[in-house]
Amino acid sequence: MKRPLLVLAAALGVGQTAVVHATLRCADLPSPIYVAGSEAVLPLLRLLAPLLLADPDQATIVFQLRGGCAGVEAIVRDTDPQQCQQGGCIVGRATFYTQDGVAKSCELAAGGSHVHLAVSEVFARTCPGLGGGQPRGIVDLPGPVSPLVLVVPRESPERAIHAEEAHFVFGFGRLGGVTPWTNEEALLIQDERASTQVLLGLHIQVPPGRFKGVHAGADVIARLLTADSHAGLAFVPSALADARRNDIKILAYQAIGQRGAFFPDRTAASFDKQNVRDGHYPLWGYLHAVGRADPRDPERFASGQAQRLADLLLGRQALGGTDPLLHQVRAGLVPQCAMTVARADDHRPLVPYIPLAPCGCWFEKNVPMGQTRCRSCTDDTACGEGRCRRGFCEVR
Repeated sequence: MKRPLLVLAAALGVGQTAVVHATLRCADLPSPIYVAGSEAVLPLLRLLAPLLLADPDQATIVFQLRGGCAGVEAIVRDTDPQQCQQGGCIVGRATFYTQDGVAKSCELAAGGSHVHLAVSEVFARTCPGLGGGQPRGIVDLPGPVSPLVLVVPRESPERAIHAEEAHFVFGFGRLGGVTPWTNEEALLIQDERASTQVLLGLHIQVPPGRFKGVHAGADVIARLLTADSHAGLAFVPSALADARRNDIKILAYQAIGQRGAFFPDRTAASFDKQNVRDGHYPLWGYLHAVGRADPRDPERFASGQAQRLADLLLGRQALGGTDPLLHQVRAGLVPQCAMTVARADDHRPLVPYIPLAPCGCWFEKNVPMGQTRCRSCTDDTACGEGRCRRGFCEVR
């Protein structure tokens, strides 16, 4: 590779979800919870949606893909609960899942529908449309980790990409001169309000509004499969890419100042996110739940619907008798308790992190093709100086 001088939808293992259109008002669904933001949350929403519909306190997740920062902007600008402010609501059509997992569409209110919860891979203060600084009147809760991956068609001979190469590819396109990625029609991007593009831009030093390439729309992977098999390049959440590994190839990534390129997983064939969890693969963000704050309690959401869904997304509340963190794992995300590094801000480097109740061994066992070297246990007696957590001996 020549260099210039100087990545509600499918859960893991499921492909693109077809949407069955119908003339139906979203407001007529059972207790709709309106969600806007990043596609990274779709596998998790698809798992949770049927459980919420089957719950005695029934609710329907109604979502619209707007990009993570676009969803955050809708929350920040929605300051009047009685009417929609400009940019403060979602309009047109949205999608929901039936109890049997079929995706259908519905019509939002004519004047727009207030968003209960936004989901983004970056902190709200990172979103470029908000002018910097922490927006007032909102709750921004970091949840499970969502790695971002750069992907190419399966036929591509490329195996890795350096951050410096990605800088010239997405920052300059054809003029960047990085072969084979010189065909701008085969470079698939989002827009400056997509949190995936904001996140990648931070790591490769390209402003999110200056990416070169073609706007891919909702299904980036489908577009990539019809692009130039050698010059095609895109970026998507790993939760979506992992489900399509038979069709695409995830590139190893070498960060600025890093020696060597790393896959998010230990190998190209595993799903353990080992290199994400230990800091070798820094291209990731927390999946944030963002909503209007309760004026009486700024740590809680003003909307009960938002609080309920946020607690589910963050693994704080069980639903359907299943471990809430297991939903995260099955959706291709990494619970914070499985991490050994953390970040306090999207602009800051990773720092060592020791969870209060580590779950790395349990995580490794529960991913696809999962295996762990940790000792199984029923209590602390088998763990020496460690602790028995979720059936495995953890260091702490």
